[in-house]
Amino acid sequence: MKKFILAAALSFACMGAQAGTFQTLDFDGFKVHIYASGDVLNDASFIIEGQDALVTAEQPLFKKDAAEFADKVKELGKPVAAVISDYHLGAKDSGPSAVPEGMDSFMKTGVYAQMMEGFKKNWGKDMVELDPLTNARQLPFDQDLEIAGVKLRLIHGPKNDFPGADILVGGKVLLTHWAPGCGHISPLEAGSFKAVGQALDNLNEQAKTGAVYFAGGHGGLAQPGAFEFKRAYLENLLSLEKTHFNAAALQRVLEERYPGMQGAAEIAKALAK
Repeated sequence: MKKFILAAALSFACMGAQAGTFQTLDFDGFKVHIYASGDVLNDASFIIEGQDALVTAEQPLFKKDAAEFADKVKELGKPVAAVISDYHLGAKDSGPSAVPEGMDSFMKTGVYAQMMEGFKKNWGKDMVELDPLTNARQLPFDQDLEIAGVKLRLIHGPKNDFPGADILVGGKVLLTHWAPGCGHISPLEAGSFKAVGQALDNLNEQAKTGAVYFAGGHGGLAQPGAFEFKRAYLENLLSLEKTHFNAAALQRVLEERYPGMQGAAEIAKALAK
């Protein structure tokens, strides 16, 4: 659990997002509001604003953040057409629940349910009442959808991750689980060389979407150039698989190639297993 908190914190630390604030991307016909929670997990949440309605995604997990997020929704003054729980389960909002196809079943069982139970043990009194996802709308993958007057398309995320979706909004913004960042990746994102390869495959698929902005449930809005950096970084990691067999050697070469960049010890330890 402590490793999870550290990894998430590092993800936001290099993004420059101020806790408890919104960043807004404004396009012709829609906006995307990105909320940096500043909670112990440093999650981000999203509001997709159409002309007459809203879609929220990745609702906040903690009461204080959920209240700030709800205030923003109220301020926008439009009905909520859908509340999407993608990779992150959070507060139940006033709109109808929606999930990537099959994700509701995944969230209620196995490793995901165990993770949420762990969160409750650590922070239960500060957590919101979770969306039960009763009769949640199943959003299909690889189809053009229109919700709140905004075009959405769900694309499968990396094979090593939860079976959630990268969500392309208006052909411009890609909402992902882990935003491209400027530090070493978290072992939770890719904790083996095989997973690194799968993450790279996913990044190459993301590049085909034509998105010009990337934002993650961890990491918030990515800085310019972060996507290209991450793709080159993952390729670099893979090149080390057959030549650096222990954590110390891998950490050393990562520190040489990326001086001053946070997280080398953690990812080297994970990959050397």
